[in-house]
Amino acid sequence: EGRAVYGGNGTALRLDGSWDFLSGEGGTKSAEVPGVWNSFHDWNGSGTYRLKLDGLSPGTLYAFRFGGISSRAEIAVDGERLGNWGDSGIEIVPKTFWFVATGNSATLTVEVENSLLAEGGLWVPVLFGPAQAVSAAAQRTQLISAAVLGSILMMGLYHLALFTFRTRARSALFFGLFCLLVFVKAGFSNEQLLGFFFARLNSSGGLRAAYAATILMPPVFVPYLE
Repeated sequence: EGRAVYGGNGTALRLDGSWDFLSGEGGTKSAEVPGVWNSFHDWNGSGTYRLKLDGLSPGTLYAFRFGGISSRAEIAVDGERLGNWGDSGIEIVPKTFWFVATGNSATLTVEVENSLLAEGGLWVPVLFGPAQAVSAAAQRTQLISAAVLGSILMMGLYHLALFTFRTRARSALFFGLFCLLVFVKAGFSNEQLLGFFFARLNSSGGLRAAYAATILMPPVFVPYLE
């Protein structure tokens, strides 16, 4: 049985490891989270992830933070629905769901259906803990990501500005463009900050932008090296 024990130390932890997986064909197997299900399940199928959580404190507000599910899901605890992921299409910005523990244990179920992406399943770590701890951990990660993204953007704009004054310095142009591509790719990874600030990009548009930036980075960086 997929099981995780919360230590009760007031911190957030990742629910990495083996979860129960129930497929539509029947039967239960073990599935690693984070991970995709393509190695043991049809990419465009459906299935339910299940994990029992022990060591909870009754009456405490807990939270789950999901970073990525392919591509639609219903999240519930002990049969009580907490919310959904991807109802209107592909979703890329992390989402948090809350529940109040009624006992020392609870069972989390994530019913996943994939028909939009090439790989299905819970492919990004799930963060769990008291609501305040999960929120604080998410804010720390977002601040670090924002600092890194801001630095990359500033480097890119600086080198592009340098090129406008020194047009023969083509290396500055290519490095500036490379930094902007890295900015786009990083902005749609992990915390998905660009998708968070631009709601219209919290969809397939954000994924396309990240893929395009990844493809364009090598041909832009090679001329810089030359």
